[in-house]
Amino acid sequence: DGPGGCASPAAPVSGPAFEVLYLLEADDAAVARLRQRLDRLGDSLVVVGGDGLWNVHVHVDDAGAAVEAGV
Repeated sequence: DGPGGCASPAAPVSGPAFEVLYLLEADDAAVARLRQRLDRLGDSLVVVGGDGLWNVHVHVDDAGAAVEAGV
């Protein structure tokens, strides 16, 4: 570790490469399907909202696939 217990810049990064966030208009059934897709793509998945408007957050290696899942 570097100063202050932080990882040195040369340390390999673990975990997904991208944090994807978007606002989505969708019904509850579509959001349930989206959660299943995104859960397979990454981790730290959070989908919150209601009444047809949702905030989506997920950590993934394939950002394009995470965005396409919401289209």
